[in-house]
Amino acid sequence: MNLVLYYILLIISNHDPVESYVQYPELRNLYTTNFCDHKCGQKLNICCIYRGKYAVGDLCRGNMKLIILQDEHRHRIVDAMNAIRNATAAGDSTRSNLRGISASNMQILSYSKQLEYSATCWAKQCRLNHSRCRANEFGLIGETICWRRAPPNAVSTDFMEMCQNCPKHFLENHPNLRATTIDKLSFTSQGDDERNQETIQTIWAHTQYVGCAAASFPHIVKGTRVVLLVCHYSPAGNVMEKSVFHRGKPCSNCAFNGVCNSRYKNLCGNERAMESDLWIPPVSFAFAVKVSSLNVWRIVLVCFIFVNKA
Repeated sequence: MNLVLYYILLIISNHDPVESYVQYPELRNLYTTNFCDHKCGQKLNICCIYRGKYAVGDLCRGNMKLIILQDEHRHRIVDAMNAIRNATAAGDSTRSNLRGISASNMQILSYSKQLEYSATCWAKQCRLNHSRCRANEFGLIGETICWRRAPPNAVSTDFMEMCQNCPKHFLENHPNLRATTIDKLSFTSQGDDERNQETIQTIWAHTQYVGCAAASFPHIVKGTRVVLLVCHYSPAGNVMEKSVFHRGKPCSNCAFNGVCNSRYKNLCGNERAMESDLWIPPVSFAFAVKVSSLNVWRIVLVCFIFVNKA
């Protein structure tokens, strides 16, 4: 019996559960992501670059406050985006140059904690431009950025409004998006990509997941703060030479023979319930696995003591 226990101890002591993501029974439904494994060519993932002492950017001026999203915020964000996608798919876009053009393959968006974490990596840098490399196991990640200036005592109120209004802003405030772009994405003049990529990402048909992060930090104008909302999307939109969506009767050309959504009739598929998203941040996962390792050690130790006493 002691020999058997020795081999059990040997196996455990030579196994690193954090590095290999071995999942113990109580963690079998949880999963995480090693973002350093997902690059953009030779570029490192932002969640691999901005961690540890580099997690908070210099532009935050030492006074960055992460706004912790609650499910109320998450629901408001995804509902606002799905409402816009639903109207766009029906040909009822608020943009006059897209009105009357309906989408046959517009997917419903579901909220993703993994994408929220990815967005957090950039929100904590306090930058108002787009990040350079965002990716996960499914490929590149899309990004939208929305910000506004607010007095310190109005940050919370303004953020709730941003959750609702930023998606509308993406669609309504970029008048240079042409209807011809829908069929084959291309940018004919310098700067069009920057001005349009939020709009296009918001209505990119194949995108299925969104996750957002928010932060506030001092503005250059004394006595005010910037409230920043960063949202990440998967699969990413803004793929050159691809269609933003396919024209046709709403929900008539859904991927994977998908059904029309019961709430948003013009969108394809069912929205994933937030409580079924079991992704956890890498640090939390590492801690959970470490705790499980300690539990295994305790069991082995008790068995060892019991056998020796016997």
